[in-house]
Amino acid sequence: TFSGFAASDLGASYVELAIPLVDLGIDPSLTTPLSLHVSMINTTPGGEWTFAGIPDTSFVDMYDPDYTSYYPFIIGSPLFPAAFPPM
Repeated sequence: TFSGFAASDLGASYVELAIPLVDLGIDPSLTTPLSLHVSMINTTPGGEWTFAGIPDTSFVDMYDPDYTSYYPFIIGSPLFPAAFPPM
Protein backbone atom coordinates (compact mmCIF):
# COMPACT_ATOMS: atom_id res chain seq x y z
CA THR A 1 0.00 0.00 0.00
CA PHE A 2 1.21 3.49 -0.84
CA SER A 3 0.09 6.28 1.46
CA GLY A 4 2.55 8.85 0.15
CA PHE A 5 2.31 11.58 -2.45
CA ALA A 6 3.08 11.45 -6.18
CA ALA A 7 3.00 14.32 -8.69
CA SER A 8 4.31 15.22 -12.12
CA ASP A 9 4.04 18.21 -14.41
CA LEU A 10 1.77 18.16 -17.47
CA GLY A 11 4.75 17.70 -19.80
CA ALA A 12 5.95 14.75 -17.66
CA SER A 13 9.47 16.18 -17.38
CA TYR A 14 9.61 15.32 -13.68
CA VAL A 15 8.07 12.99 -11.14
CA GLU A 16 8.04 13.73 -7.43
CA LEU A 17 7.37 11.12 -4.76
CA ALA A 18 7.04 11.42 -1.01
CA ILE A 19 6.94 8.10 0.82
CA PRO A 20 6.42 7.99 4.59
CA LEU A 21 9.30 6.19 6.30
CA VAL A 22 6.86 3.92 8.12
CA ASP A 23 5.69 2.62 4.69
CA LEU A 24 9.28 1.42 4.22
CA GLY A 25 9.29 -0.22 7.63
CA ILE A 26 11.54 2.48 9.11
CA ASP A 27 10.99 4.03 12.53
CA PRO A 28 11.68 7.76 11.85
CA SER A 29 12.73 8.28 15.49
CA LEU A 30 15.77 6.00 15.02
CA THR A 31 19.03 6.44 13.13
CA THR A 32 18.53 3.91 10.35
CA PRO A 33 20.68 3.05 7.31
CA LEU A 34 18.88 3.02 3.96
CA SER A 35 20.21 1.93 0.56
CA LEU A 36 18.46 3.86 -2.22
CA HIS A 37 18.26 3.10 -5.93
CA VAL A 38 15.60 4.68 -8.13
CA SER A 39 14.73 4.19 -11.78
CA MET A 40 11.86 4.71 -14.19
CA ILE A 41 10.33 1.76 -16.02
CA ASN A 42 8.23 1.86 -19.18
CA THR A 43 5.87 -1.14 -18.97
CA THR A 44 4.13 -0.58 -22.30
CA PRO A 45 3.95 -3.98 -24.09
CA GLY A 46 6.63 -4.04 -26.77
CA GLY A 47 8.27 -0.90 -25.35
CA GLU A 48 9.59 -2.17 -22.02
CA TRP A 49 12.59 -0.10 -20.97
CA THR A 50 14.36 0.91 -17.76
CA PHE A 51 15.82 4.41 -17.67
CA ALA A 52 16.74 7.44 -15.53
CA GLY A 53 18.70 5.51 -12.90
CA ILE A 54 19.70 7.23 -9.68
CA PRO A 55 22.61 7.18 -9.12
CA ASP A 56 23.20 7.82 -12.81
CA THR A 57 26.25 5.53 -12.79
CA SER A 58 24.14 2.52 -11.80
CA PHE A 59 23.23 1.22 -15.27
CA VAL A 60 22.91 2.04 -18.95
CA ASP A 61 19.30 2.64 -20.05
CA MET A 62 18.04 -0.63 -21.51
CA TYR A 63 15.62 -3.53 -21.08
CA ASP A 64 16.09 -5.18 -17.63
CA PRO A 65 19.51 -3.80 -16.61
CA ASP A 66 21.45 -4.99 -13.57
CA TYR A 67 21.81 -2.17 -11.03
CA THR A 68 25.41 -1.65 -9.98
CA SER A 69 25.28 1.19 -7.45
CA TYR A 70 23.07 2.87 -4.88
CA TYR A 71 23.09 5.79 -2.45
CA PRO A 72 23.66 4.88 1.21
CA PHE A 73 21.73 7.25 3.48
CA ILE A 74 21.36 7.33 7.21
CA ILE A 75 17.85 8.38 8.20
CA GLY A 76 18.11 10.66 11.23
CA SER A 77 21.71 11.65 10.47
CA PRO A 78 22.67 15.32 10.82
CA LEU A 79 24.45 14.99 7.43
CA PHE A 80 22.75 16.04 4.20
CA PRO A 81 22.03 13.22 1.70
CA ALA A 82 24.64 14.70 -0.67
CA ALA A 83 27.30 13.89 1.96
CA PHE A 84 26.88 10.20 1.12
CA PRO A 85 28.56 9.27 -2.21
CA PRO A 86 27.17 6.46 -4.38
CA MET A 87 28.36 2.97 -3.51
